[in-house]
Amino acid sequence: MKDEQKWFLVSTAAGAAAGFLVRNAIEMGWKYARGEDPPKNPASYDVAWKDAIAWTVTVGVCMGLGRLVAERAAASGWKRYRGRFPPMHS
Repeated sequence: MKDEQKWFLVSTAAGAAAGFLVRNAIEMGWKYARGEDPPKNPASYDVAWKDAIAWTVTVGVCMGLGRLVAERAAASGWKRYRGRFPPMHS
């Protein structure tokens, strides 16, 4: 297996794990802050605009940051293990 394929698997696994952890943390934070479950479907007419926007922005920003942190941590681990940074594709 080529390094590019290995890196793809490592970075995908790191991103998936981060997504799972971040999503759970966001839901717990929403419940703590708001005292209610987050909207299951922000596009539903049963969800107020302010709640739909707040949920969407929160999830988008936190998931993006979580993925970034996970990929950078994975790249750092790759460098420690392999002695060089992983192959990056543009």
